[in-house]
Order: sequence, then structure tokens, then C-alpha cells
Amino acid sequence: MLTEISCSKFKNQCIRFHSGLNTILGDNFASNSIGKSTFLLIIDFAFGGETYCQNKNNDIIKNIGHHSINWKFMFSGESYYFSRNTECPSHIDICNERYITIQTITDEEYRDFLLRQYEINYPGCKFRNFIGLFSRIYGKDNTNERDPLADYPNEKNVDKVNRLIKIFGHYAFIEELIKNKKGAEDRLTAYQNAQKHDFIQKVSSKKEYKSIEAQIDDLNTESRFLREQILNKTYDLTTEQYNFIANLKEQLNKLRLEKRRINAVIRKLENNLEHLDNSFDSEINELKEFFPNANFEEISKIQEFHTNLQSVLRSEIKSEIDKHKAQIDAIEASESKLTLQISEVISRKDAGDISLDQLIDIHQKIDALTSGKNSYNDLKALRDDKKLANERYETEVNSILSSIQERINSQLVIYNEQIYKDQYPPRLLLEPKKYTYGTHDDHGTGSQYKNLILLDLAVLNLTKLPILIHDSLLWKNIAKPAIEKIIEIYTSFNDRQIFVAFDKVIEYNEDTQKAIKGSSVLELYSGGGELFGRSWNKK
Repeated sequence: MLTEISCSKFKNQCIRFHSGLNTILGDNFASNSIGKSTFLLIIDFAFGGETYCQNKNNDIIKNIGHHSINWKFMFSGESYYFSRNTECPSHIDICNERYITIQTITDEEYRDFLLRQYEINYPGCKFRNFIGLFSRIYGKDNTNERDPLADYPNEKNVDKVNRLIKIFGHYAFIEELIKNKKGAEDRLTAYQNAQKHDFIQKVSSKKEYKSIEAQIDDLNTESRFLREQILNKTYDLTTEQYNFIANLKEQLNKLRLEKRRINAVIRKLENNLEHLDNSFDSEINELKEFFPNANFEEISKIQEFHTNLQSVLRSEIKSEIDKHKAQIDAIEASESKLTLQISEVISRKDAGDISLDQLIDIHQKIDALTSGKNSYNDLKALRDDKKLANERYETEVNSILSSIQERINSQLVIYNEQIYKDQYPPRLLLEPKKYTYGTHDDHGTGSQYKNLILLDLAVLNLTKLPILIHDSLLWKNIAKPAIEKIIEIYTSFNDRQIFVAFDKVIEYNEDTQKAIKGSSVLELYSGGGELFGRSWNKK
């Protein structure tokens, strides 16, 4: 646990802590700018937080300069000393008992150290992800009573819910389901992209799939008939000749596909050429009719520029067409050569052997159709995988959230009963991508803040959460009798550390005053008793 914090800039240079409730007291006038929230941010700073030295708090740096915060932890009877400077908060010094630096580590390494020491051994869980939300201090933007699971404004609901899953130690299993779900989504997307770019044949409908099956059946029937014809002859082609013809046919098909592609390009270029028009005469005549006073000399200059531009474009397009036609000529020459080679092999047999060439064509068609059929089945399988992964994820997440929700709500009933015996307790309803939290027919500000505090206490009770930090702003709208009961709940935690700021202690009953003052670690007041010995908001 945290046992002390010191700073040469403090009025009281060393503040010591104990297990259970640690209170930071303001005066009985609820004076502002005396350092209560600042000191809570410094405690958060010692627990790896970053808000203390961020820009929104740079009035501290501006008024007292950069400084080091030193602190001590005690784990299993062993002391650990650290120091962190506001000028370079991303590095933390490991020190001896006199706070002389022995080694410097990164803030992330330091947080991992705390994770181990507090025995929070949940895979995928970071220390700040674990405690950051429950360090509720003015300036951290996590004190929204209407959104108590939000660590910062506009945080995604799914991230809020997932954080709670992590805190309760269930995220390792969920993380595996998320990986499976994302993997299924990525595989489906990759396959669809391959179809989009024609690397894989696309069969879009069940009707098209059935049509392909019927075509394959017909071709298989024709294939069996041709095979019987070939097998009944003694002058079959050899296996080598069969394979040679199949190879030539494959080359021929590729050439024909390429020729179709180039012809499509030529048609497009010729179409562009047809749409080039050198003459604007008819348009100019119409302009003269409706706008007789227009500057037709300037319009003629524009026409002349357009005509020159068209001439250049026409020349380039014709050159491109000629280049592609040359490619067509080369392909046709290769086609003729391959066709001649095939004919030479087939001509060595009588006319009956032409059936072999037909058989090759049939099997190439079957292969192409089968590829389309397989792509339909593959796509369906990938979609089924994605659906199954999503359903499994939602089922398991809902089961886990239901368990977490039930545990928290049961604890909320107990705590609420200690405060208001005649009022409904708040209820938490969790879903994978959203949550609701509140009290039946009671949306008042005081009730919302009370609910926020009870939620934090329930999580503290049910998890390995090591600390809780509550600033005095949380108390402003809560009735004093409720606050007094909440203090009783705070004092029931002896194995954790709770850091709370209070004002106007004199307004509470005697037992509450005794509990607050008895747990006090620091008292601040206006007029020289501020955290840094002065307040810079006064003249």
C-alpha cells in the first residue's frame, strides 16, 4: 500500500497514509483553492496517473515551477521508494530511503510493477485501466454522475463495459472470442475483396448456384458419353498427347481472354474518339440568336483553343488504338500457331478422335463451373463462421455481464439498505455495447451522485481494486444523513485504501466527525495552510 508522499514544495513536506480510510480535510468554510483536489491528483500521480502535470493544471507549474513528487509503497513488509518529476513524468526513478535515484524506469514499467505487487493477474488488464475510473477527482473528467462508467467524455459504451469485464477478471476469455470474431470478419472481407477484383469467381444467388449444378450435370453426362466413345476405339491418343493438347488449349484460352480485354479497351478508346467534336458553329449561332451583343471574338478564341486541344487528344487516342491493335495482331498470330499445333496432333487420328478435343473442352467448362460453385460454398461457409463467432461472442458476453450485473446489484441492495431503508436501490443493467444505471423514478442530482459512490464501493468490495479516490465535489448534492452512512461504509474497508476529501466536517454528527478526523492525513485551510503554503488566486 501507499505509505507516504513527500515534496519539498509542500508546506507539510511529508504526508503519511494508512490502510482503510484516509481523509484530506478542508476547513469549515469550504474554502476553494487550498489544494484538496490537487493533493488527490498527486496521490493519483503516485499511482501512475498523468492528470496532475497535464496542461489543464499547469497553473501549479507556473506558480511553483517543476518539482519532484516522492512516495513510498509497502508490499509484504518490504519498502519501495519512487520519485517522479513533473518535467519528465514519463520516467519514474527507483530510489533508496533518502530518495536518491538508483534506477530509472518508464511509467509503463512502473504500472506493471504495481499490477504485480497488487496481484492483479488478469491477462489483458493494464493497471490504469483497472484503477483510473475509480480515481474520481476534479479535473479528470470522470465525475459525470449520469455516466459513472465513463473514464473520459465521449468514451465508447463498448469500452466502458469491457473495462468492467476486465476489472472482474473475465476479459481473457472475452478477448479470445473477440479475436475469433475479428478473424472471421477479416477472412470474409478478404474473400469478398478477391471476388470484387475477379481473383475468385462470384456466384451471387442460390438460383445461379442451382443453374451451375444443372450445367455441371449436363456436362458430366456428355463427358461420360464421349469417354465411352473413346474407350471403344483402339486408336486413342496417348496420355502424353492428351496432356499436350490440354496444355495448348489452356494457353489458347488465356490468349483469347487477353484479346477480349484489349478489344474492350479499343472499343472504349474508339468511343472516346467519336465524341470529340471540333465544331461549335451550331452552338455559336444559337448564342448569337439569344445574345446578339455577346463578345463572339473571345468565344472564337476559346473555340480555337478547344479545337487545338481536341487535335492533340485525337492524335494520342489514335496512337493508343494503334498500339493495342498491334497487340491484337501479335495475339492472333500466337492463336494461329497454337491452333495449328493442336490440329497437327488431332490430324494424326481419324475424325472420331475429335471427340477427345470435345472432352477437353467439357472438362475445362466443368472446372470453371465447379470453381464458381465452390466459391459460393466458401462464401457461405465464411458468412456462417462470422455469424457463429458473433453469436458465440454475444452469448458468452451476455452470460458474463449477467453475472457481473447480478453481483453488483446484490451489493448495491445491501449498501442502499444501510443508507435508505425505504428507498429503491440503484440498478445496473449491462449489455455488450451499452449500459444503464439509476434508481427507479429518481433522477435527482443528489441521488445520482449517491449512486455513483455506491457503484464504486460495490466494485471495491467485489474485485481486487486496491484503491478508491473520491473528491469533495461528489458530496455537494448529497443529503448529510446519506453522507454519514456512506462514511460508515468507507470505514468498513480495512484491507484497501480509500482517499477522500471533505469540507465542513463540523456539520456532520459526532460519530461521523470522529471517523473523518480519526482517519485524517492532511488538513488544509485558507491563509497559509494551503498544500503549497499559499494560494495564487488571491492578490
